[in-house]
Amino acid sequence: MAIARRLARQRTAAAALALGLSLAAAAAAQEARLHVIPAGQEALLADMLGRGAALPGQCRFVAGGVVSVAATARYDCATGAVEIELRHPDDAPAGAPRSARFALIVRQGEAPPALLEALGARLRAGEAGFVWIETAPPDPWWFLYDDRVQRAAVVSAALALAGLSAWWLRRGGRWRRLLAGLTTAVRAAVSRSST
Repeated sequence: MAIARRLARQRTAAAALALGLSLAAAAAAQEARLHVIPAGQEALLADMLGRGAALPGQCRFVAGGVVSVAATARYDCATGAVEIELRHPDDAPAGAPRSARFALIVRQGEAPPALLEALGARLRAGEAGFVWIETAPPDPWWFLYDDRVQRAAVVSAALALAGLSAWWLRRGGRWRRLLAGLTTAVRAAVSRSST
């Protein structure tokens, strides 16, 4: 009887935690605003990011793209490939270099400091013609569309599933029965393949 009460309390606590997290996420999403890059500014962004220009650090603009909330640019530099992302300053990590309308985030590789300085100067020189659109998130779960959040959610779910699976298997000796069953199956497969 005491075990049943303890399990019921644990289930109730887990359900309350899940509900609380869902409500907190929905509330945060309602307060959040997305900064979106409107169509038609791709050429201006490419120019500010150094398309066709001589860049320091023996870097060359290779490709770029815009995905609603960010612009990315890839460079071939003497130190290797570098990928830089432009975001609205409000949406960037604390230590990212900023101009009035942009934050520079190095996503891949090691950007030469001279390249970052030159890009900062180019951004400050051309940002007067750039406009962000501030909009409400499309739904309460907008943050799940960010690929970094998706990766973190997948890893968290996998770890939670592994933990729950290990807990379930250890209860009642299921672990030993599972290992015994796997051992039997492997022995049977080995004996079939050897004949």
